Amino acid sequence: MAPSYKLIYFNARGKAEHIRFIFAYAGVDYEDERIPQEKWPELKRKMPFGMLPVLEIDGKPVGQSNAIARHLAKQYGLAGKDDWESLQCDMLVDTLTDLKQGSLVYQQREEEANGYEEQEKKIILMKEKIPFYLNKFEKVVSENGGFSVGSA
Repeated sequence: MAPSYKLIYFNARGKAEHIRFIFAYAGVDYEDERIPQEKWPELKRKMPFGMLPVLEIDGKPVGQSNAIARHLAKQYGLAGKDDWESLQCDMLVDTLTDLKQGSLVYQQREEEANGYEEQEKKIILMKEKIPFYLNKFEKVVSENGGFSVGSA
């Protein structure tokens, strides 16, 4: 019997969107519970590590978005056909996390912007860091015949 899933997150894409993509790709039904910001302080205590997203699998809560996504990817045949492909998937996901973290640091600093220095950081991000990662991903896809990992 298929497990029942409830994804708990804010009314945003954020850290839950790749989980939703996996469910959509695999054609899996799940409950998508969107938590309003004003209810979060009361619910935070009830979450496994005081953070979202949380996925309830048959009523058992699990945290950490990438751990959830990796689990679902394995369940639905999206984590590679062998250990080598699984390792490549993990490498690409973790590299995307690095890129995202680099852009989040800039976004946080931009809010505290102090002029010239922040503009320099933005230029480095836009002209160096993002193109670096995107070129690497493009090379991987090109070398794999249009796939990130494996082939058709």
